[in-house]
Amino acid sequence: MATDSKQPITIKPEMIRGLAVYEPPEGISEQDLKRVLARIAEQTVTVRALQPKGVFFSFKNILEISKELLKAVVDTLDTLSKDIKTPTGVVNYTSAIFQSLEDLTFNTSLILAKNLKIAALFLETIRLNKHDNILIYDEDKEAASILYSDFISHGASVVLAKDKRDFKSKAQTNQFAFKIFDSRRNDKSISVSSGFKMGYYFYNFKGYLNDSLIKDFELDLHKHRLREGFKAFLFDFSKVTSLNSRALSFILQVAKETSEEKGHIYIHSINKEKLDEKTIKHLSQSNTIKIYGSLEECFRHAEAKGYIIRTRDLGDKTQIALSKEAITKITIYVKTILEVLKTYGLDPKEKKISKPGVSSISNIKRDNIGIISFDGDLNATVMLFFTDKQVEFISHTIFGAATANSDEKKDLIAEVLNTVGGQIKLVTSNMDIPISISLPEAFLKHEDLLSFIDERKGVLVETTFHNEPLEVFFIGSVLLKVL
Repeated sequence: MATDSKQPITIKPEMIRGLAVYEPPEGISEQDLKRVLARIAEQTVTVRALQPKGVFFSFKNILEISKELLKAVVDTLDTLSKDIKTPTGVVNYTSAIFQSLEDLTFNTSLILAKNLKIAALFLETIRLNKHDNILIYDEDKEAASILYSDFISHGASVVLAKDKRDFKSKAQTNQFAFKIFDSRRNDKSISVSSGFKMGYYFYNFKGYLNDSLIKDFELDLHKHRLREGFKAFLFDFSKVTSLNSRALSFILQVAKETSEEKGHIYIHSINKEKLDEKTIKHLSQSNTIKIYGSLEECFRHAEAKGYIIRTRDLGDKTQIALSKEAITKITIYVKTILEVLKTYGLDPKEKKISKPGVSSISNIKRDNIGIISFDGDLNATVMLFFTDKQVEFISHTIFGAATANSDEKKDLIAEVLNTVGGQIKLVTSNMDIPISISLPEAFLKHEDLLSFIDERKGVLVETTFHNEPLEVFFIGSVLLKVL
């Protein structure tokens, strides 16, 4: 940023698309920006008088900023939002600034929007007509799902592009009033994703692992998995290019704490052309980490040692019933699932929901299954069993055509489950229930599901969608009790 100016700089909010926007001038110094932030904090009466739908700070003229000053921006907006009871947020930031913003705004309600037009759509200051067509593509599938459901609920017609190429192709036509590509960011900065498969937990790491890994990894949820009884944790390092010292120390600490809880960490598929020898040496010297060349080698060793835990071993008994809190938790899930399916054309009159009952996954003889898991204060794995007609109906609703092959069919089912996951996370966050969602999985054959999840008892809820039966199956120790 520029040097300090001799003349004091003040900026007033400018009303754009119903939003109050603070945009510091080009070349503003850090000292001047601190003064501006102090003035913004004092302008609650001025801002209220404008009656904006939201207040935003624009980084249009700021290409770099210190972490300390960026935190001051976030704190000022967060305080202002609480004082005037109006949403606040930031727009027009660079990818580098976004990565720091995402860390700083993790526990706030600030809106991160790539530009003012998207912010205006979020806060409905741009009026959507029933015949407006909106094209969306976002690498952040949860963000895309939330946008899709929100715009559909306001009567707009929304198309989700399958990938970047599909977005570019559709965007060249004149049929869309709005085209949204990556609503919050220009790159995918999340450094790790996780999920459960074949008796072990996997973590897929990618890119340059830095301080943000500590948030992305979600250590509390990892500890919860250990308490649940999982023993083998497989770390895929095939896409890791580098680690800074804090990320390396964090991974070594995770390994130590995992070992103390009788868990085992395996790192596999290290790309030795990208990851430096010093880092690999540090990892290999840890007596709480085992390193193998491939996923298959890790699995064989973990299985031989008895570390692969089938889900049936995690407390599954022959006599079980619903726990007291199960009904409340399942109601949250089912209501949210039906709200999502409504956006695909579900008639509210079809909402005939059976009472939750204990059943076995092997009793549901249906293909076309989507599965997604939740970790945190609300734990469960949710499966939806669709008919062929339901899948094709959803495909026509979203893409205007039937699925062309089995891969497209699996992608479609996974996308529906991703939307379900995003909405459940949104609903629970509004209830102050923090959860994390896994990547969705899709199976076109029932036997493929059984080989993935193992046969296990759970809770079955039966309903209808598009005049055909739909089964919702839940697995989660918190939902059941042993008789």
